[in-house]
Amino acid sequence: MALENLQYKFENLSMYFQGGVRRSIIIFAVILLIAIFPAYYLGKFGSGLSARSYLNLNGFAINPKIEIYDYEIGKTQRAELKDGTSVLYAAIRNKKNRDVGFSPWNYSVQILDKDGAVITPKEVFSSYLLPDDNKFIVVQSPINGVDMQIIQEPGTQKINYNPNANPLLTVPNITVQNNRVELDTQNQTMTVSALLRNEDKRTVETIEVTYFVRDTQESILYVGTSSFNGFAPGAQRDFRINNLPLPVTGSPRSVDVRWSVNYLRAGTIKL
Repeated sequence: MALENLQYKFENLSMYFQGGVRRSIIIFAVILLIAIFPAYYLGKFGSGLSARSYLNLNGFAINPKIEIYDYEIGKTQRAELKDGTSVLYAAIRNKKNRDVGFSPWNYSVQILDKDGAVITPKEVFSSYLLPDDNKFIVVQSPINGVDMQIIQEPGTQKINYNPNANPLLTVPNITVQNNRVELDTQNQTMTVSALLRNEDKRTVETIEVTYFVRDTQESILYVGTSSFNGFAPGAQRDFRINNLPLPVTGSPRSVDVRWSVNYLRAGTIKL
């Protein structure tokens, strides 16, 4: 009799656990269904935010109401040279326009004497001004030239710049090493040199170089410009300018080499 009672209790206990398992499965399924709906709508909400952010970014890139400031033309500086000429240079500052450049930027230059009289005919050039950047205008001048008159010419175009719109329209990775200036006192000349390396994965079609010869006090004694084409990824380019006239005052000790690439123009940077 005791054995039968024990068997009866065991069967009841087994049935209880089976029912408990079924109840647990049902409860888990209900909780899962309840959780699915908030997650679904939360995902849709997040996707909507992402889409709106993307659209806002594109809208900013083509926003016709973006505020455009005038670039600033700095004061003309002068470096007198021992060959009887001088170099005039001035900074063109576009730092106020962080998202606007000018390409092409057409301008003319006339050289003035100390009395403000024009002593050279007008020359017209075509270049570019990058967003949030400075550019230097450099011209060779007669010895009596002391100032430049720089005027924007027709054909200049303003460009809204958005680096997210095209991965090619960004500043390439180019390094400058081994800057040197060598003096030839016998011939009253100097040579500037540097090594440029394209660390980028893109080819640069045209690169412009501006170099500043300085003394031990970092004062500028000479400014020059140059350019070269076809700068492939991983390539090195020896930059060297020979037989530059020595300055009348000061002793050259270093050269500051700066490069610039017009990434606003299609085709300047290629994969």
